[in-house]
Amino acid sequence: MQLRDKSVGSVAAIAIVIATAFLYNRWLLDARTYFHVDDWQWLWRAEFFPWSDPFFSVFPSWAYNDRPVGAGFIKAVYDIVGLNHRAFQAVWLSLHVINCVLLYLTATRYISRAGSLTASVLAATWFSANQAAGWVAAIFDLLGATLCLTTVLLRQMSFRSGILRYDLAGALCYILAIRTKEFALGLVAVLFLMNVLVERQSVRVTIRQLWPYLFVFLVFAARYTQLLTTTLPPSGAPYHLELTLTGLAASIGFYASALFNDEAGVPPVAVAGLVVALGVGMLLAEGKAQRTAVWGVAAAGILLAPVLLLPAQVSALYLYAPHFFLALALGALVAKRVTSIALVAILAAGILIPPTWTATRQNVINFYYLKGQANRAMFNSVVQVLAPLPPSVSIFISGVEPVFNPFWMRPGNALKIAFKDFDLAVETERREAELAAKFCKAQGPRRFLRFEGTRATDVTAEVARRCDGASHG
Repeated sequence: MQLRDKSVGSVAAIAIVIATAFLYNRWLLDARTYFHVDDWQWLWRAEFFPWSDPFFSVFPSWAYNDRPVGAGFIKAVYDIVGLNHRAFQAVWLSLHVINCVLLYLTATRYISRAGSLTASVLAATWFSANQAAGWVAAIFDLLGATLCLTTVLLRQMSFRSGILRYDLAGALCYILAIRTKEFALGLVAVLFLMNVLVERQSVRVTIRQLWPYLFVFLVFAARYTQLLTTTLPPSGAPYHLELTLTGLAASIGFYASALFNDEAGVPPVAVAGLVVALGVGMLLAEGKAQRTAVWGVAAAGILLAPVLLLPAQVSALYLYAPHFFLALALGALVAKRVTSIALVAILAAGILIPPTWTATRQNVINFYYLKGQANRAMFNSVVQVLAPLPPSVSIFISGVEPVFNPFWMRPGNALKIAFKDFDLAVETERREAELAAKFCKAQGPRRFLRFEGTRATDVTAEVARRCDGASHG
């Protein structure tokens, strides 16, 4: 009877996690959202790069942004649904929901059901850390978190059963996670700490149990070390690694502030107070709860560590995978002691209330809606004006907002996809006079479009007459 009650309770808790994650983030399915910025780079790759392309290889060819699993995931979805943005968002939101459930299943081995539920609900609604759930090009963080959490869960299943195949499956997930995004390389340290700190295994036993993961780590660490010595981005590039105390401190400060809602107006002193509250809660916790909290914070730090060395490329996007383990640490503090409950309540309030109270969350959503509607309208307008289009045309587009337009990436990837034309050339985001000068010099078929708001007009004939007038003059 007790076992049945426990099972029913777990099902109910998982249902709450699923409902919370979906309802809080259902705005992502709104028709006003649309593809933006880097999305078009990966959609372009999905359209034109076959599965046989060397990019989809087991081992990386360069140190950063060689991520075939994430790119392959986008390609698989694109091959099924095309440019149906709502379908993409449904898949991405489903992954976020799955991640929250995986966190609950992972947490229940070490902490109470109430603590596990708290952790999962916080992870589902931690607005400042959940950018990846609403951005197609952020699949690398989103799916990377899925694979990391799955790897941890498979390691736990091996603990329960003693069956090697769970660890072999976990090692495969570890490989997929690394090839989804590079931060996952440190996952072996997360597993090591879980074994030693939470499961209380000796170092010798831990090494013996983790041999499949250690083998994967050594192989890929050797490859990345080789690449870092030969293909490291130059100094001044956004992804150039930089190890300095000032840079490290600045990065840690940025991510701590981003986690605790500095964009929602939470002052630095309040952010520091929330960090102190977490530390005090960990000190007051006892036994496995304390060890789990320490492990959760350490795991978050390990997964965040690679981007701490990129002071020129800080982004709250990178908090997605680490925030699950921080949420686990908070859930571990849920205990019967009044002080612990109070600290968790303070931390949860600091995470959940500011984005809504200050309207930051709604402002961000409105921004996505505004730019999404504009991008969709501009894309459809150009396709309608240009169709049918002969191959290898040079297209010039004036009057668009820099960056926040569907033609910015590369540029013109969106139109190359729309017309299935790899060789189509697009010029945009310059003054019309500059674009007109380039248009006049262009060889072969050419079109000139001018935007007023989100509506495109074909002014090819007008600009061509100006070209003729200039040449005759």
